[in-house]
Amino acid sequence: MGLLSDEALNDLYNSVDYVMMLSKNEGIGLPAIEAACAGAIPVVAAHLATLQEFWVESPLGMHYQLLNSADKIASFIVAIESNPTWKAQIKQDVLAYAHQFFVPKFSREAVARRVIETYQSI
Repeated sequence: MGLLSDEALNDLYNSVDYVMMLSKNEGIGLPAIEAACAGAIPVVAAHLATLQEFWVESPLGMHYQLLNSADKIASFIVAIESNPTWKAQIKQDVLAYAHQFFVPKFSREAVARRVIETYQSI
């Protein structure tokens, strides 16, 4: 899709229920973080370093640690889809987690502050 505006990216995240994080080459896993902040359910595979850094303490952390195959990932999504009440609760819990942990850490102000602090420490 190329480069998207913040508004277009937000619209995409708000139009899906899940965002998959399966690639080892995703760095810190920004798509999962952005998805959580928009209310989508991030699905984070067990082999990713980002799991340990950002998701172990999340509402789905214990489930993510079990997602070590395509079959387990599919079963996890089927289980969520088969229980609308649980799905709604997960979305609510993930959004609350994102706003508590990610929004303050990745806000423009927080990132700028860390850049300035790093520059000043040199």
